[in-house]
Amino acid sequence: MRNELAKTRNIRLLSETHKELINLPSRVKERMGIIYGQSGLGKTTAIAWLAVQVSGIYLEASSNWTPYSMLGDLAHELGAVPMRSAKATEDLVIDRLRAAEAPLFIDEVDRIVDNVRLLETLRSVHDKAGIPVILIGMQNLDQKLAKREQLSSRLAKKLKFLPCDISDAKSLAQTCCEVGIEEDLIAEIHSRCKGSVRRIIVELAKVEAFVKSQRWEACNKVQWDAYLERQGGKR
Repeated sequence: MRNELAKTRNIRLLSETHKELINLPSRVKERMGIIYGQSGLGKTTAIAWLAVQVSGIYLEASSNWTPYSMLGDLAHELGAVPMRSAKATEDLVIDRLRAAEAPLFIDEVDRIVDNVRLLETLRSVHDKAGIPVILIGMQNLDQKLAKREQLSSRLAKKLKFLPCDISDAKSLAQTCCEVGIEEDLIAEIHSRCKGSVRRIIVELAKVEAFVKSQRWEACNKVQWDAYLERQGGKR
């Protein structure tokens, strides 16, 4: 499998959402955004890709974070050594973010969404650094944050990741597979995986391994079904 990112609908919308966020008029100070959706839709992969593209700062939230340890992790990502206090470290982080003009991406926000102190610290960083802060989480993240007025009032953009459609599944096969996967087999995989990017990639990898073992160039549904039948119907 190629280690390449397929430009699915979610990826395209993510790029557009980020551009809209950073291109808001200067008088608009609210530059927070949320990316949310069910597990398996490729949010983390997409955000990691975008963070590299825009020279952003990426952090995965920890349920063990305190305000000081979160700021310390952020300082390390910015190439700095945390100060001795949370306040001094926050000032350091804000100065570094302001100088870099780098967006901040916080993944797995569901782990900290009930921690008022952490959310207040993120709000403070957002307000003082003047940079976009994008929060990434599961499908109910928007509802959870709606209860946090200090954050919800600053949300300028929301993007819900959706299950991939058949066009996305074809893009995944064409981009990631080193062998040909015929459309009838792609349609079967897409239907069985219910639009989950993670599951589709796993199934495509199985097909690719089989095709390579046969020294074929491509595989269709009939050939794959025949192989599974010989394996006892395992999928």
